[in-house]
Amino acid sequence: MLKDCSIQQYTELLADKAPTPGGGSSLAVVVLNALALCEMALNVTSGKLQKQNKDTTAIDAVAKEYKILRQLALSVVDKDTIAFDNILQAMRLPKDTEQQKKERTVALQNSYVQSAQLCLQLMRTASEGYVLADKAIQLSDKFVVSDAKIGKTLLATSTICCQYNVDINVDYVTDQTVQQQLRDESDSYLAIVQAK
Repeated sequence: MLKDCSIQQYTELLADKAPTPGGGSSLAVVVLNALALCEMALNVTSGKLQKQNKDTTAIDAVAKEYKILRQLALSVVDKDTIAFDNILQAMRLPKDTEQQKKERTVALQNSYVQSAQLCLQLMRTASEGYVLADKAIQLSDKFVVSDAKIGKTLLATSTICCQYNVDINVDYVTDQTVQQQLRDESDSYLAIVQAK
């Protein structure tokens, strides 16, 4: 599992000749780090205030939301690679008969849609973390607020980059209704980070 690799192992795999892991998986790692930065800023602040016997309820609540988002991002690190491998497997299916061609087409279409949906899941996670970052910045101690700001910026950039992966998959979806639904969802997340 990629999520169990060291940073060095993961980046060696990323730089290798194989197409996976690729952009989707590495984006999940960036989102994961960005979310963790925001959460860390909150946890450091909470720990400091707890030592002063101050109420940290609001801070801890936002940190808990980041922890949930981190789990979602972590799951995509490996799922993206699996999704791309499914596309490759569908491409390799036989196409000698009309029946085989139909089965191959269905498998490919399902794989493209599933891959796009996974990209959208990460895009949603990043955009939600981005919106939450305003609270993290507001609540964080001045010595770690820069970490929350970096996290927010990375989440905005990651949301934008996720759209590249959505687009590359959606371009191959032949069902125009499904294609439009996927693009509309992608646009809605993109609008969130471009609104400010």
